[in-house]
Amino acid sequence: MLLDEPEAVTRELEPHRLLHELFVARLEAIDAALIDRRAGARAPIALLSCFGVLNAYGEDLLHENDGLVVRALALLGEIGDPAALPALARFVPLEDDTIGGAARWAFLRIARRRPAETLDIIRRLSIGAEALDLAALAQQLCLMPDVAGAPKSCSAWADNPPNSIRTSGIS
Repeated sequence: MLLDEPEAVTRELEPHRLLHELFVARLEAIDAALIDRRAGARAPIALLSCFGVLNAYGEDLLHENDGLVVRALALLGEIGDPAALPALARFVPLEDDTIGGAARWAFLRIARRRPAETLDIIRRLSIGAEALDLAALAQQLCLMPDVAGAPKSCSAWADNPPNSIRTSGIS
């Protein structure tokens, strides 16, 4: 923020500044105050900015900047909003330890803080999920704290797997 910058301009530029700070940091350490500031009062702006980064990565528009993606994933975990779980779930099955590991950490960070809401989202995400995605969701369920209904979700998948698993020959 510039000293003489109007508040409306500061709000408008906040997502761009966040992305710039995350981009230039790459995989280097960033100031903890940046995370605290972004994960606090500006959480909706930070969420949208992070979703934009993840979408750009998914569209193969980000090249050679895994640091930005990893930081976006981590920031989503720090913000802790379960609304981020569907976006994170797209990255959880990745074998790449840098990006997939950050997504798994962020997903679990939210799940441990808000297990009941996470379970509801996992149930929704499992409908029509592919086998690999379903396995990744099941892994996250196993790592979550105990929450009413979780064992039923796992056994329901075993007793009545989604069509994507039945038709692929996996049982």
